[in-house]
Amino acid sequence: MITVTVKYFGIFSQLAKKQEEQIRLKDGVTVADLLQQLIQKYGKELKDTLEAERAYKSAIVVRGNNKVDKTTPLTHCDEIALLFPVGGG
Repeated sequence: MITVTVKYFGIFSQLAKKQEEQIRLKDGVTVADLLQQLIQKYGKELKDTLEAERAYKSAIVVRGNNKVDKTTPLTHCDEIALLFPVGGG
């Protein structure tokens, strides 16, 4: 088993009703597996947010300081952030 820390920003923190939590996962899981577990935990609203057209194009999953995709394997003590990019000037 591994433990990862998930940090929620913006709409994701509103949906999870927290800014951070630790999640235990099986060895050999990917970002996609983590997202599926979070959808099971937080339900349809999180699923809809992640799958919305806007989210598909711009939601960011970050491990450490690097953007990752759904196929990225997770390891013990990873820190994963869910956020939308901030724009403006």
